[in-house]
Amino acid sequence: MFHNKIVKISILLLGVFFLIIGSIRSCRNEVRSFFILQSLEQNRVIIKEDIPSRVTTLYIGDSFIADWAACKSDTTTLFIGKRGEVTDWLIAWLDEQTLPSTIQTVVVAIGLNDVLLNRSVEKVIAQLHHIVMHHQLSGRKIVLLEIPILLEQPNTFFIDFEHVNNQILEINKVAKKKYTNAVCKTLTLSDTMHRNPEIRHPDGIHFNCSGYSILSEQLGLLND
Repeated sequence: MFHNKIVKISILLLGVFFLIIGSIRSCRNEVRSFFILQSLEQNRVIIKEDIPSRVTTLYIGDSFIADWAACKSDTTTLFIGKRGEVTDWLIAWLDEQTLPSTIQTVVVAIGLNDVLLNRSVEKVIAQLHHIVMHHQLSGRKIVLLEIPILLEQPNTFFIDFEHVNNQILEINKVAKKKYTNAVCKTLTLSDTMHRNPEIRHPDGIHFNCSGYSILSEQLGLLND
Protein backbone atom coordinates (compact mmCIF):
# COMPACT_ATOMS: atom_id res chain seq x y z
CA MET A 1 0.00 0.00 0.00
CA PHE A 2 2.81 2.37 0.90
CA HIS A 3 4.47 1.60 -2.44
CA ASN A 4 1.25 2.44 -4.30
CA LYS A 5 1.05 5.79 -2.55
CA ILE A 6 4.63 6.58 -3.53
CA VAL A 7 3.82 5.72 -7.15
CA LYS A 8 0.69 7.90 -7.14
CA ILE A 9 2.56 10.84 -5.58
CA SER A 10 5.38 10.43 -8.11
CA ILE A 11 2.92 10.45 -11.01
CA LEU A 12 1.18 13.51 -9.58
CA LEU A 13 4.48 15.38 -9.13
CA LEU A 14 5.53 14.42 -12.65
CA GLY A 15 2.26 15.79 -14.00
CA VAL A 16 2.72 19.04 -12.10
CA PHE A 17 6.28 19.28 -13.42
CA PHE A 18 5.19 18.95 -17.06
CA LEU A 19 2.34 21.42 -16.45
CA ILE A 20 4.83 23.98 -15.13
CA ILE A 21 7.21 23.35 -18.04
CA GLY A 22 4.34 23.79 -20.49
CA SER A 23 3.25 27.04 -18.84
CA ILE A 24 6.81 28.40 -18.91
CA ARG A 25 7.17 27.46 -22.58
CA SER A 26 3.82 29.06 -23.44
CA CYS A 27 4.72 32.24 -21.56
CA ARG A 28 8.12 32.37 -23.25
CA ASN A 29 6.51 31.99 -26.69
CA GLU A 30 3.99 34.75 -25.94
CA VAL A 31 6.76 37.14 -24.89
CA ARG A 32 8.85 36.21 -27.94
CA SER A 33 5.89 36.77 -30.28
CA PHE A 34 5.08 40.13 -28.70
CA PHE A 35 8.59 41.47 -29.22
CA ILE A 36 8.82 40.15 -32.79
CA LEU A 37 5.52 41.81 -33.70
CA GLN A 38 6.68 45.05 -32.07
CA SER A 39 9.96 44.89 -33.98
CA LEU A 40 8.18 44.28 -37.28
CA GLU A 41 5.90 47.26 -36.68
CA GLN A 42 8.71 49.60 -35.66
CA ASN A 43 10.96 48.67 -38.59
CA ARG A 44 8.25 48.42 -41.22
CA VAL A 45 8.68 50.71 -44.22
CA ILE A 46 5.73 50.95 -46.61
CA ILE A 47 6.54 51.99 -50.17
CA LYS A 48 3.89 53.45 -52.42
CA GLU A 49 4.21 51.35 -55.54
CA ASP A 50 4.08 52.78 -59.06
CA ILE A 51 2.26 49.89 -60.69
CA PRO A 52 2.26 49.90 -64.50
CA SER A 53 -1.14 49.97 -66.20
CA ARG A 54 -0.23 46.79 -68.14
CA VAL A 55 -0.59 44.77 -64.91
CA THR A 56 -3.87 42.86 -64.76
CA THR A 57 -3.02 40.34 -62.01
CA LEU A 58 -1.42 41.26 -58.69
CA TYR A 59 0.07 38.72 -56.29
CA ILE A 60 0.58 40.10 -52.78
CA GLY A 61 1.62 38.52 -49.52
CA ASP A 62 4.57 37.05 -47.65
CA SER A 63 7.44 34.78 -48.71
CA PHE A 64 5.08 32.44 -50.59
CA ILE A 65 4.56 35.28 -53.07
CA ALA A 66 8.24 36.23 -53.10
CA ASP A 67 9.16 32.64 -54.01
CA TRP A 68 6.33 32.37 -56.55
CA ALA A 69 7.77 35.38 -58.36
CA ALA A 70 11.01 33.49 -59.02
CA CYS A 71 9.07 30.71 -60.76
CA LYS A 72 6.61 32.68 -62.88
CA SER A 73 6.93 35.85 -64.87
CA ASP A 74 4.97 37.68 -67.53
CA THR A 75 4.35 41.29 -68.43
CA THR A 76 0.79 41.43 -67.09
CA THR A 77 1.59 39.97 -63.66
CA LEU A 78 3.19 41.69 -60.66
CA PHE A 79 4.42 39.96 -57.50
CA ILE A 80 4.88 41.87 -54.27
CA GLY A 81 5.97 39.56 -51.46
CA LYS A 82 7.49 40.54 -48.12
CA ARG A 83 9.40 37.79 -46.36
CA GLY A 84 8.68 37.27 -42.68
CA GLU A 85 5.74 39.66 -42.62
CA VAL A 86 2.31 39.32 -41.09
CA THR A 87 -1.18 40.46 -42.10
CA ASP A 88 -0.61 43.87 -40.47
CA TRP A 89 1.93 44.70 -43.16
CA LEU A 90 -0.46 43.87 -46.01
CA ILE A 91 -3.21 46.00 -44.48
CA ALA A 92 -0.78 48.89 -44.03
CA TRP A 93 0.52 48.37 -47.58
CA LEU A 94 -2.98 48.51 -49.05
CA ASP A 95 -3.70 51.67 -47.05
CA GLU A 96 -0.85 53.43 -48.87
CA GLN A 97 -1.58 52.28 -52.42
CA THR A 98 -3.68 53.50 -55.30
CA LEU A 99 -4.08 50.41 -57.42
CA PRO A 100 -4.73 50.99 -61.13
CA SER A 101 -8.12 50.01 -62.49
CA THR A 102 -6.42 47.61 -64.92
CA ILE A 103 -5.82 45.13 -62.07
CA GLN A 104 -8.65 42.64 -62.37
CA THR A 105 -7.42 39.81 -60.14
CA VAL A 106 -5.60 39.94 -56.80
CA VAL A 107 -4.04 36.78 -55.37
CA VAL A 108 -3.43 36.98 -51.62
CA ALA A 109 -1.11 34.60 -49.74
CA ILE A 110 -0.42 35.55 -46.15
CA GLY A 111 -1.12 34.40 -42.59
CA LEU A 112 1.46 31.72 -41.83
CA ASN A 113 3.74 34.08 -39.92
CA ASP A 114 0.74 35.22 -37.86
CA VAL A 115 0.19 31.59 -36.86
CA LEU A 116 3.89 31.05 -36.10
CA LEU A 117 3.72 34.09 -33.81
CA ASN A 118 0.90 32.49 -31.81
CA ARG A 119 -1.94 34.65 -33.07
CA SER A 120 -5.31 33.05 -32.54
CA VAL A 121 -7.44 31.63 -35.34
CA GLU A 122 -10.01 34.38 -34.67
CA LYS A 123 -7.37 37.10 -34.98
CA VAL A 124 -5.95 35.76 -38.24
CA ILE A 125 -9.43 35.36 -39.76
CA ALA A 126 -10.30 38.93 -38.73
CA GLN A 127 -7.11 40.21 -40.36
CA LEU A 128 -7.75 38.26 -43.56
CA HIS A 129 -11.30 39.62 -43.67
CA HIS A 130 -9.93 43.15 -43.29
CA ILE A 131 -7.70 42.52 -46.31
CA VAL A 132 -10.43 40.96 -48.46
CA MET A 133 -12.82 43.83 -47.68
CA HIS A 134 -10.20 46.58 -48.16
CA HIS A 135 -11.44 49.40 -50.37
CA GLN A 136 -8.38 49.08 -52.64
CA LEU A 137 -9.56 45.61 -53.63
CA SER A 138 -13.18 46.57 -54.15
CA GLY A 139 -14.53 45.58 -57.55
CA ARG A 140 -11.70 43.14 -58.25
CA LYS A 141 -11.66 39.36 -58.21
CA ILE A 142 -9.82 38.20 -55.07
CA VAL A 143 -8.26 34.77 -54.64
CA LEU A 144 -7.16 33.81 -51.13
CA LEU A 145 -4.54 31.06 -51.06
CA GLU A 146 -4.95 28.48 -48.33
CA ILE A 147 -2.08 28.42 -45.86
CA PRO A 148 -0.06 25.25 -46.56
CA ILE A 149 0.56 23.02 -43.57
CA LEU A 150 4.16 22.60 -42.46
CA LEU A 151 6.09 19.44 -43.21
CA GLU A 152 7.91 18.46 -40.06
CA GLN A 153 11.67 18.73 -40.36
CA PRO A 154 14.31 16.94 -38.26
CA ASN A 155 16.17 18.98 -35.65
CA THR A 156 13.47 21.67 -35.57
CA PHE A 157 12.68 22.17 -31.91
CA PHE A 158 11.20 25.66 -31.83
CA ILE A 159 8.00 24.83 -33.78
CA ASP A 160 5.16 22.81 -32.34
CA PHE A 161 4.17 21.31 -35.69
CA GLU A 162 1.00 19.65 -34.45
CA HIS A 163 -0.32 22.85 -32.87
CA VAL A 164 0.66 25.07 -35.81
CA ASN A 165 -0.87 22.71 -38.39
CA ASN A 166 -4.09 22.40 -36.40
CA GLN A 167 -4.33 26.21 -36.36
CA ILE A 168 -3.64 26.35 -40.10
CA LEU A 169 -6.30 23.74 -40.88
CA GLU A 170 -8.86 25.61 -38.78
CA ILE A 171 -8.10 28.93 -40.51
CA ASN A 172 -8.35 27.26 -43.93
CA LYS A 173 -11.65 25.64 -42.97
CA VAL A 174 -13.19 28.96 -41.89
CA ALA A 175 -11.82 30.85 -44.91
CA LYS A 176 -13.07 28.21 -47.34
CA LYS A 177 -16.55 28.42 -45.86
CA LYS A 178 -16.49 32.22 -45.71
CA TYR A 179 -15.09 33.04 -49.15
CA THR A 180 -16.82 31.11 -51.92
CA ASN A 181 -18.53 33.89 -53.85
CA ALA A 182 -17.74 35.66 -57.10
CA VAL A 183 -15.85 38.47 -55.34
CA CYS A 184 -13.50 36.31 -53.26
CA LYS A 185 -12.68 32.64 -53.61
CA THR A 186 -10.32 30.42 -51.67
CA LEU A 187 -7.71 28.52 -53.66
CA THR A 188 -8.03 25.19 -51.88
CA LEU A 189 -4.95 23.00 -51.69
CA SER A 190 -5.37 19.25 -52.08
CA ASP A 191 -3.92 16.91 -49.49
CA THR A 192 -1.20 16.13 -52.04
CA MET A 193 -0.32 19.81 -52.33
CA HIS A 194 -0.12 20.03 -48.56
CA ARG A 195 1.90 16.89 -47.89
CA ASN A 196 3.92 16.00 -50.99
CA PRO A 197 7.60 16.73 -50.27
CA GLU A 198 8.39 16.50 -53.99
CA ILE A 199 6.71 19.86 -54.63
CA ARG A 200 7.77 21.52 -51.39
CA HIS A 201 10.95 23.39 -50.56
CA PRO A 202 13.41 21.50 -48.33
CA ASP A 203 12.43 23.85 -45.47
CA GLY A 204 9.03 22.12 -45.35
CA ILE A 205 7.27 25.48 -45.53
CA HIS A 206 7.38 26.86 -49.06
CA PHE A 207 6.83 25.28 -52.46
CA ASN A 208 9.43 24.70 -55.13
CA CYS A 209 8.87 25.75 -58.74
CA SER A 210 7.03 22.49 -59.50
CA GLY A 211 4.62 23.29 -56.69
CA TYR A 212 4.11 26.86 -57.86
CA SER A 213 3.52 25.62 -61.40
CA ILE A 214 0.67 23.44 -60.10
CA LEU A 215 -0.69 26.39 -58.12
CA SER A 216 -0.64 28.54 -61.26
CA GLU A 217 -2.59 25.86 -63.16
CA GLN A 218 -5.16 25.62 -60.37
CA LEU A 219 -5.46 29.40 -60.30
CA GLY A 220 -6.12 29.40 -64.05
CA LEU A 221 -8.90 26.83 -63.62
CA LEU A 222 -10.38 28.83 -60.75
CA ASN A 223 -10.50 31.97 -62.89
CA ASP A 224 -12.14 30.25 -65.88
